[in-house]
Amino acid sequence: MQADFNNISDLLVNDTFISYCFQKNQEDVDFWNKYLETYPDKRAFIEKAKSELMQISAGAGMAEREVQLQQLQNMVVAYNRGNNDTPGEKRGIVSYFTTAYSRRFRYAAIIILVAGLGIGSLVMYNVFNKTKATPTYLANYTTKEGERKSVQLPDGSIIKLNNVTQIELDEGFGRTNRTLRLTGEAYFDVVKNPDIPFIVKTNVMDIRVKGTIFNVKVYPFQQQSEATVIKGLVEVHPLYLNSTVVQLKPSEKYILLNEGIKTKPDTTVRQNESGVLAIKKSLMPKDRKTSVSTTYSDGEPIIVETAWTQDKLSFYDEPLEQIAEKLSQWYGVKITIQSNEVKQYSFTATYSTQTLEMVLNTLQTSRPFKYKKTDDGSFVLYK
Repeated sequence: MQADFNNISDLLVNDTFISYCFQKNQEDVDFWNKYLETYPDKRAFIEKAKSELMQISAGAGMAEREVQLQQLQNMVVAYNRGNNDTPGEKRGIVSYFTTAYSRRFRYAAIIILVAGLGIGSLVMYNVFNKTKATPTYLANYTTKEGERKSVQLPDGSIIKLNNVTQIELDEGFGRTNRTLRLTGEAYFDVVKNPDIPFIVKTNVMDIRVKGTIFNVKVYPFQQQSEATVIKGLVEVHPLYLNSTVVQLKPSEKYILLNEGIKTKPDTTVRQNESGVLAIKKSLMPKDRKTSVSTTYSDGEPIIVETAWTQDKLSFYDEPLEQIAEKLSQWYGVKITIQSNEVKQYSFTATYSTQTLEMVLNTLQTSRPFKYKKTDDGSFVLYK
């Protein structure tokens, strides 16, 4: 493993480095993590390059990207006709540029590499005519069932995405705004910026901060949505209630019961002509503010609401009906409960490496219920 990465501009057009920064390929992520372990003195240099890449990717628009790509490819072909370089390991389109070409086309190469890795709709300056292209939304991060990941935003903030989660950054994120849209669950460590507030928009509430650490859970298929504060102050703006703005301090959380805000075919939610969700007033959701829940694992206190960021599944005095939703999402299997009595059983526990069967077996030791695994791999709980 070589240590001769001394020029940030070279890293910015390295396809494996771009993949590592945007967490798109595990092999590349492992390579650069190993690089940092082997050469710890390079960490500050790598972080600076990573930060610059994020700022570049936040720059401008997608318009004319296809034209830029074709022009750049044509230049590469023309250049290669006069050169017989043998491509090295994982050489991308930009690896053919010499010093004479690199400064002129470096940023076009970066955006082409980033776009080629499938990282949302990233935007860039039109380096061919020196004009700024039309901006669009910046990026889209998603996770599947059983997947969790961390990403760094263009403003330097760090977010952790729980499974089945989507985040979209608004156009101009990190420059003119810090607004994003969330479906699912994410843990935010927000860089302080008093001039540009950090705003999380969801389908039931908006969260506004300037620099803090908090967790937001908004799954349309779950019974309640939550905003939990770990550090700093958070403003919660419920969308479908007449409540005033809810102020949250550390160790406080806001709970919104999703009555009337479901997404199934029999939903009472509908879009009006302006595209805004409308809900029958008789089914308006209920809300409340409370404190975070704490349990213990190996003698150490665990905040239940953010235990997932430590790869732990935790619940405190929760009914089995809600626990089943978490288990289903955590293990990626369907779980149904056939008994209303069993649905109301409450449990407090924390798990990490246990299988679903092991979790159910331990829950059975405190309350009487049975379960079976069906032919399609789903689980049924009954009395």
